[in-house]
Amino acid sequence: MVLRRLKPVSLALSILLLLSAAPGIFTGRAYAAAYTAVVSPSDQRQTVEGWGTSLSWWANMVGGWPSTTRGTIADLLFTTTSGIGLNVARYNISGGDNPSHTHLRPDAAVPGYMTSAGVYDWTRDANQRTMLSLAMARGANHVEAVNYSPPYFMTISGDSAGNNPGYIDNLASSNYGAFVDYLTEVVKHFRDSWGVNFEYLDPLNEPDGSWTAGGPQEGAHFDAASQEAIIQQTYNSLNTKGLLSTTKVTASDFQSVDTAVSQWNGFSSTTKNDVAKINFHTYGGSNRSGIQVAAATSGKKLWMSEYGTGGSAGHTHTDVQPGLALASMIMKDMKESGASVWAVWDALESESEDVGGNTSWGLIHADYANQTYNVTKQYYAMGNFSKYIREGYKIVGVNDANSLAAWDPASQKLVVVTLNNSSTSNSVTYDLSGFTTVGTPASAYRTSNTESLASVTAPTMSGKQFTATANANSITTYVISGVTYAPTQQTINDTASAFTYNGTWNYYNGQTGAYNNDVHYSNTTNSYFQVNFTGTNIVLSGPKSSDSGIMAVSVDGGTATNVDLYSASRVDNIPLWTSSTLASGAHTLKVTVTGTKNASSSNTFVSADSVTVSTAGVNLATNPGFEANGSSSQTITSWSTWPGTAGTDADADYVETSAQVVPHTGNLKLVHWKASAYQVYTYQVVTGLPSGLYTLKAWVQSSGGQSTAWMVAKNYGGSQLTANIGAASTWTQISIPNINVTNGTAEIAFYSIANANNWLAADDVEFYKQ
Repeated sequence: MVLRRLKPVSLALSILLLLSAAPGIFTGRAYAAAYTAVVSPSDQRQTVEGWGTSLSWWANMVGGWPSTTRGTIADLLFTTTSGIGLNVARYNISGGDNPSHTHLRPDAAVPGYMTSAGVYDWTRDANQRTMLSLAMARGANHVEAVNYSPPYFMTISGDSAGNNPGYIDNLASSNYGAFVDYLTEVVKHFRDSWGVNFEYLDPLNEPDGSWTAGGPQEGAHFDAASQEAIIQQTYNSLNTKGLLSTTKVTASDFQSVDTAVSQWNGFSSTTKNDVAKINFHTYGGSNRSGIQVAAATSGKKLWMSEYGTGGSAGHTHTDVQPGLALASMIMKDMKESGASVWAVWDALESESEDVGGNTSWGLIHADYANQTYNVTKQYYAMGNFSKYIREGYKIVGVNDANSLAAWDPASQKLVVVTLNNSSTSNSVTYDLSGFTTVGTPASAYRTSNTESLASVTAPTMSGKQFTATANANSITTYVISGVTYAPTQQTINDTASAFTYNGTWNYYNGQTGAYNNDVHYSNTTNSYFQVNFTGTNIVLSGPKSSDSGIMAVSVDGGTATNVDLYSASRVDNIPLWTSSTLASGAHTLKVTVTGTKNASSSNTFVSADSVTVSTAGVNLATNPGFEANGSSSQTITSWSTWPGTAGTDADADYVETSAQVVPHTGNLKLVHWKASAYQVYTYQVVTGLPSGLYTLKAWVQSSGGQSTAWMVAKNYGGSQLTANIGAASTWTQISIPNINVTNGTAEIAFYSIANANNWLAADDVEFYKQ
C-alpha cells in the first residue's frame, strides 16, 4: 500500500521504485537472438495457493455501482471464464478517520465499524462487503483481513493517516488492547453474522513505513517492540474469542522485503509461534532468498501480499510497458522468494488519480464519477499468470530468468510464461526432457502492444522440446498437456519446505561446493532438523570438516545412528548417511546435534545441505556415484574391469575428480580414456533380485569418435541390452528400461572400443525395480 503518488518515502526507496518500473530493468538474462531454457521437474518448489488483490480502495466505490456493472467487474477479476481467475481477496478493516477531516482521497475514506469507543455500526462499509461477497461467489476461496490504521480516536495524533513525524508510533501502548479487540470483534461479527471466515488477520500493514498525519490514506508506523506486542495480543484475542480454528495471525506486510527479513529474524520465539504466515511486499529491498529461508526455517506459509506499479509510460490504457513491469516483478518474486500467493495492490485504480499523476496504477482504471472503467494491459499481463497457473500447480525450475514454469500433476498440464522486455524478438527453445511424458502445446496466449491475452498459434513439439518466438515487448503463456513426471530420485535442498528446524540454526548461502551453494548449520546441543518425505530410501548429503561434530540420525522415531562428520579438510555435498529400504509411503528423517565430537575436531557443528529421496525403487547399484574410493583411483570400488581381448587395457578405466569434466554430483566420476587405442569394459554384477522389470540409468558425457560406446545390461535372463553413449559436452541421462530379470541377477556395465584419446565419463548410476 505504498502511497500511489504522494507518500514521503526515503530517497533511496523512491529511486528503487522508479527503477523497478523502468523499461528493460529486468536483467536476469541478456536478451539474445536465440537461447535454450531447460525446465526441470526435479526442481519442484512452492505449491501455488493463488493470485490476489486488495479490495482497497476500489471496492469502497465500485461496490456502490449498479449491480450489473459491479458484477461485470467481479467477473473480470475473479472468474476464469470471462476473467483472470484471482482467488485471493484482502479485505480492509478500516480504522475510519475523523469525520471533520477532508484529507483522505475519496476512495480511501473507508468507514470503520467503530464510530466511537465501544460503539459499533455494522451497516457501515457496505460497498466493500458487497464486492467481497461477489468475489467469494466467483471463486475467491482465500480471504484475509488487514488493517492499515487503528480507529482515529485511539491514535495519538487523532488522525488515521499517521503521526507527525510519520516515523513514530501513532498508538499508545495503553490502547493496544482496545485496538486488537476491535479487529477481532470485526472478524467475529463477519463469521457469526455474515458467514465469512477470514483465513488470516493481519493487524499491521507496512508498519515500517513513514505515515504522516494529513496524508491521503490510512497508515500507521509501529516500531518492532510495538509490533510484537500487538501480534501477541491479536493471537490471544482470537484464542479467547474462539476464532483461532478459522482465523490465524499473519504479519506484517512490510514495504521492504529486506525489512521483513530483519524484523522477522529479530522477533521473539513467542511472536513467531503466534504467526501462521509471513506477508511481505516488494516495493523495496532485494533479499527474497532471505524471506524464503525465514519462512522455511520457521515452518510458516509465505505470501507476497502486495505489489503494484504505475509503470513509466505515463497514463495509458493500451501501452504494454506497465504490464511488462508487473510481469517482471511477478517472475522475480515467484522464482526467488518461494511465495505461494502473489497479490497485486489495486485491481482497480481511480482514473482521476492516474490522470492527475500521469501514472498507470491498477489493472483496471475506474472513473468513479461516471461509473465507467477501462481495462489496461496490466490486467492482461496479470492474466498471463493467474488465469493459467492455478491453485495446486507446483513452481518448477527453469534456467531462464525471463520464464516462469509451473506443473500440475493432477491435470498433467505444464504452463510456461515467458517475458521479452526488449525491443527485438528472440527465439526460445524449451527443453522438457526431464519430464517422463510430454504431450503437445495445447494453446498459447500473448499480451503485447497489439494483443491482449490473445490466443496465438501454439508451437510444434519436437521430441520433448518446442521452439517459440518471443515477440518484442510481450508476455506469452504456453499451456502443454499430457505432461507427467515419475522420478526415481529427487534431491531436496535445505531451504525447501520439507525441511523444518528446531532450536538454533544459522544459514549461509555462499558455501561453494554445497548443494545449491547453501547450508544450515548449528552447534547447539539437541537442536535438530527434520525432513518429511515420501519414498523408499533417503540419502543425507552435506559437508565434513575440521570443526564438525557428531550427528544422530534416525527415521520415523527409530534408534538413532551416530555419524562422525570430522574431516581434516572440508569436503562438501558428499553422502553422509543412507537409510535402509523403507516401506513405500511417508516418512520423517531426524538429524540431531549431539554436542559431541571427534577428538581431532575443533567444534561440534552439524550441517543441513540436501537429501536425495528414492520415490520409485531403491537403487540397487553399489557405489553408483563412484565416490567410495574417496579420491582418484585406478581401482574402482565395487566395480570390475575387463581389459579387452588383448588384456592390455586395464588402465583405460578409472575414477577421477574434476580434471576437464566436473562430476555430475559429488567429487568423482568413472572415466574411459587412454592415449592409445583401447578396449575396456567396466561392470558390476547385482544379485538377489526378485523377478520383474528393472531400469538402468546413468549420466554420461563423451568426446564421441568411438566405434563402440555403450551402457550395457546383460546376463539377467534375456538378450543383451545397450544404450548408446553419443558425443555430449554436458551431462546427459541415458536409460535402459524394462530389463526383465528372471534369473535373480543382472550385470550392468560401460563398454568402450575407442581410438586414442577418445573418452567417456559416467556418474550417478541407477538400477532399480520398476
